[in-house]
Amino acid sequence: MEQRLTERHPAALEVLVYRNKVPVLTGVTRNVGTSGMFISTSAPNELPERSFVEVEFDLEDNDEVRKCRVPGWVARRLGEGIGVTFMTLDSRGRRDLQRLLRRTGGRLPQWRPELPPRGAL
Repeated sequence: MEQRLTERHPAALEVLVYRNKVPVLTGVTRNVGTSGMFISTSAPNELPERSFVEVEFDLEDNDEVRKCRVPGWVARRLGEGIGVTFMTLDSRGRRDLQRLLRRTGGRLPQWRPELPPRGAL
């Protein structure tokens, strides 16, 4: 049974996964959502579960292609790839993910920043 926080959308995008700022593996996404993605790769054992990573992908923007990196952690390893859960995103990271999902046919709900409880400030 799936235990995801948000819906995932099928997508086949080439990605590069970094650990400690060093590229460690390449792969192709199987699905992407607001909270994470599954990356098919031939070397899923290169990254232990719970390791922090950055996932880089190309984003086409007004006839330009730029590299985008989204921080996350390896939530699970399977024989054919890894599941990455995204960490808290800044507004640029969130915007990049929205563009990526639009490109793949998915949509993101409007992002609302987490606010401290009333009276905490």
